[in-house]
Amino acid sequence: MKDKFLKLNTFVDKYIYQTRLIYFIIFLLSLLVPTICLLYLIDVCFTKTVALVLMIILGLIDADLIIFNIIKREYKVEHIFASLILPIGLSMCLLMLPNFGVDEGAHAYRAYVISEGYILTDRYEDKTPKMVVPEQLERSIEIYTYNELGERAKQPVDYNKTIEVNRDGTTANTYFFLGYVFPALTFKIGKIFNINIFVIYYIARITNFLLFVLLVYYAIKLLPIGKYALLLLCLNPLTVQCAVTLTLDTLINALSFLLIACVLNKLFVDKKIAKKDLIIIGSVAILLSFMKYAYFPLIGSLLLLISKKNKKSTNISLLVIMIISMIVAIGSFLFFGRYYVTNNSYVINNGIDSAKQLSFIIHNPVDYLNVLLNTTLKNGSFYFFTLLGRNLSRYLIHIPEIFQVIYFAILIFSIYIEKSKYELSKISRLLFWAIFVGTYIIVLTGLYVGWSQTGAPIIEGIQGRYFLPIALLPGLCLIRKGNHLKYNKGAFILICTSLVVAGYTLVAVVKFFNI
Repeated sequence: MKDKFLKLNTFVDKYIYQTRLIYFIIFLLSLLVPTICLLYLIDVCFTKTVALVLMIILGLIDADLIIFNIIKREYKVEHIFASLILPIGLSMCLLMLPNFGVDEGAHAYRAYVISEGYILTDRYEDKTPKMVVPEQLERSIEIYTYNELGERAKQPVDYNKTIEVNRDGTTANTYFFLGYVFPALTFKIGKIFNINIFVIYYIARITNFLLFVLLVYYAIKLLPIGKYALLLLCLNPLTVQCAVTLTLDTLINALSFLLIACVLNKLFVDKKIAKKDLIIIGSVAILLSFMKYAYFPLIGSLLLLISKKNKKSTNISLLVIMIISMIVAIGSFLFFGRYYVTNNSYVINNGIDSAKQLSFIIHNPVDYLNVLLNTTLKNGSFYFFTLLGRNLSRYLIHIPEIFQVIYFAILIFSIYIEKSKYELSKISRLLFWAIFVGTYIIVLTGLYVGWSQTGAPIIEGIQGRYFLPIALLPGLCLIRKGNHLKYNKGAFILICTSLVVAGYTLVAVVKFFNI
């Protein structure tokens, strides 16, 4: 069977695999097929047949190439990631209507305002944010079906007809501008050439997504252990949604994975830390600290690289990177916190006072510990299922829980099918668990201080996506050198299962918007 399959793929071996055209072909088809699907959903019936045929062809080509290279045992995990994430991600990108990612509207407004030159959000005298965007961009929140999108897309664009948004405020007003560079540039180009706002919106999504793919591709390539675990984590429906929508989660997740990969690569594989390595690691660490202070504990992973075997200057440089990252995280929190809207209607109506809440935590540590435990016990299952993609879009698209259970099972399975030459030491595992727990507590505390009533017994507002940047850490702690299942079809099972979940998810998205 194996020999027959390889013989049938002689053409693949000679003209695609050996000449490395695989990515080019898949990339082109990945762009073409979702585009045609979107056109069908808002246009004529003939396109339905074309789209269906092309999607089947794309799926068969993609599956054949992956199976062929797995059989030959020459297909690297980062290549599998590229060939899977492009068709899945671009399909999700184009099939998910504008502003239907969680908080995507606020992030899209922030990107547009930055494109207008406002690196810091402009404010009124009462310190509420002043955000002015094209009316067509603001009205995109009113689109609920593909037919409606088609009608709006045909309307002439008028960038001069603007409207104020977010007067009530969101934390997106405080986010670091570098996280929106590519979407902002796209919006700027769109305005210069007077391109339809919805076309530009999707192009902005795609540029954001391609940056995610590039960063994660290198993260998987560098990662010495847990490659399949990271592959599956990034194919998880929630991660894909975060990657293809205009939110800061795209860059935060990618930078977190890349930082972990860089640290472990230097710890196990290329143990010599050169100046260029310090520049790369430092840039990723500092940029991540700018993005969101809650994930600063990940910078603690640099402690694993401090060693007596290093030059003294190298160890000092690593410590300096950590100190600068800490200063950046605290500084950005304090500085951009001035742009945080305190007169938000939810905050006012619920009598939320951040200063009193912080005082409660400091003076009642035992009570706050009970709050953390009660919240975990009550909402733990919610975090788990939403982390694996049960509730997509604005928590409106529901995926049956059996799919999250299956996905979690293959995530665990991925840890044990990978033959590893390395494993984390006890101290390293302890550090990773400390980073995981520390980040978890910071995330919960941030929501408790900013969005919960003083002394409330339960912390509300936490979403599973907040834990994506640290979701890989527990899996890495489970990996043991030489302790793997001797099952050569494991990778094939992982890929097939993830494709089934992705396929079901895309169908659910189409059904939801094709009302």
